[in-house]
Amino acid sequence: MTLKTKYLMEELIGELRLISERMKKEQDISKKLYYYSAAYGSTNRILRIEFDTELLLADLVLNTAYGLVQSRLQAVMAGDRVVPLKQESIDELADCVAELADSFEDRKDCCHILQRIASIAFQTTGAGYYMSATGRIPAQK
Repeated sequence: MTLKTKYLMEELIGELRLISERMKKEQDISKKLYYYSAAYGSTNRILRIEFDTELLLADLVLNTAYGLVQSRLQAVMAGDRVVPLKQESIDELADCVAELADSFEDRKDCCHILQRIASIAFQTTGAGYYMSATGRIPAQK
């Protein structure tokens, strides 16, 4: 990422690390997801001040992933038990948020992290869960 404003970069990195820490400390999956939503909130705020295409991509992936996982959470809370929402998936998202902060700080490409976020979120959908359960989505890390 190539944000020119050092302050904005530091704010974003610090916020992403705080979000990851909060997610890891929280036990309730709903609250973990609540903290996760702050990740795309942070990227969006910074993006509106200083545009960067890599930050735009991160914002879109974080936001879309939240929507997919939130939909699954709502379905599970309504009694749908066909596709589970695993605690481990949300914990992996927390790890990804921390890795994203590291990537931004080191000014390294974050595409592999965004791909992992997208894959985790996709696996909370019916199609993604089926593909994962049948071995069509390889384990990531």
